[in-house]
Amino acid sequence: MTTLSRFHVPQMDCAAEEQMVRDALDGMEGIQALRFDLPARRLAVHHEGKAAPLADRLEKLGLGAVLEASEETAGNATTPAHGDGRMSHAWRLFHVTAKAVCTCGRVGFSRPTT
Repeated sequence: MTTLSRFHVPQMDCAAEEQMVRDALDGMEGIQALRFDLPARRLAVHHEGKAAPLADRLEKLGLGAVLEASEETAGNATTPAHGDGRMSHAWRLFHVTAKAVCTCGRVGFSRPTT
């Protein structure tokens, strides 16, 4: 049986924070799929077992993650959590760049004016 757990992550609003969540959950046994809805700041996780270990990891990120619901579902998720197990080099580069841009915006750096 697969469990679908839904989280609200109020401070997850860009690709860099999505990557932080992916990195935090990477390697956890039983995760079958992750589905992100950045505009709504929601995360759905298809997994085996209890939601508590997922919630613990997400809370440690400091993005305000809250478990909204967790329910058993029939069958497996259709989208793998990590594709073939790893993100392609191009996507990883994109996420690192997005993280840098997002971080700079949060600490008050701005583009120089000409």
